[in-house]
Amino acid sequence: MGPAGPKGEQGPAGTYKAGEGIEISDGEIRTNLSHHIGEEYNGGIIFWVDETGQHGLIASKIDLNNNEGIQWRNGESGNKVTNARADGIYAGESNTKLIIAQQTIDNQSGSFAALLAANYRVLGDGITPCPSPTPESATCYGGWYLPSAYELTLLHQ
Repeated sequence: MGPAGPKGEQGPAGTYKAGEGIEISDGEIRTNLSHHIGEEYNGGIIFWVDETGQHGLIASKIDLNNNEGIQWRNGESGNKVTNARADGIYAGESNTKLIIAQQTIDNQSGSFAALLAANYRVLGDGITPCPSPTPESATCYGGWYLPSAYELTLLHQ
């Protein structure tokens, strides 16, 4: 890293608009955005929101394996206890990580449900997989995971 250039001018104090529904004033960030069930968001469809309307759960618009089904375990070596028993809101994320950690101990590759979900990345339309490598102009959404039992019941309500 080279030497830093001269310090730029200090901007005026006050209120700044950070984007639609977000305001920054006196060093405080405020939002008035609210999400709702059925809204298309981050490449999926919202199926649950908390009481603030700021946080929720999103389901994929498509079957990740082209309706062909997928194994729950990583082949013959995947017959392991995963201890993925967490239940409740957002518990599916930790369960998915536990499943992947156990199922890939002796077989680093494979095709099984938890790994497929964790590796899923989709463009904003929620249908088109992100190209690899991803161009700078593309907006891709990841962070997907298998639902916990409770999250699955919320999806089917």
